[in-house]
Amino acid sequence: MGSYPAAKTLFKTSLTEISASDEEGVGNLRFDGQNIYRYVQNKHTALTVGQICFYLDTNTVDFLKKVYDGLTGDLSYMAGVVLAASFTAEYFGWIQVHGINTQVAALATSGDTAIVVGDALIGANGSANALHGTATGTAPLHVRRIIALEAVATSTTVATAIHGLVQCL
Repeated sequence: MGSYPAAKTLFKTSLTEISASDEEGVGNLRFDGQNIYRYVQNKHTALTVGQICFYLDTNTVDFLKKVYDGLTGDLSYMAGVVLAASFTAEYFGWIQVHGINTQVAALATSGDTAIVVGDALIGANGSANALHGTATGTAPLHVRRIIALEAVATSTTVATAIHGLVQCL
């Protein structure tokens, strides 16, 4: 029976750094306390800190290695939250896949219910922000989600950076 390779413990790049080349081994996980991060390649448009990114379901070879923004129309699985201030297309960098994140870009649009602490948020087609995944007070329906740790009022037109518990592993 085969064995798993040892987890990588030394890294060249910081969590907010991007690189034009694969410096860490695309797809590798990084553990830091209760938080978990994945090193990925951004395959679409530039992303910014706090935005939600996705894995593309038609990319079976590099499924956990390449991410896309929520505006592609081809998304299926929420990958995590972007950490770099500007994650350039085709570059490599870290996303957060599990743990507390203090910069989740959340949006409660006009006519929507305000986001309250404990709400399950998901990435949605046509948005790079976290939106309601289920009605307030109901059980979460999505395995990959962010639990809001702060409230967001309705009718916000610009995403608000909130604390959230990322659950995308």
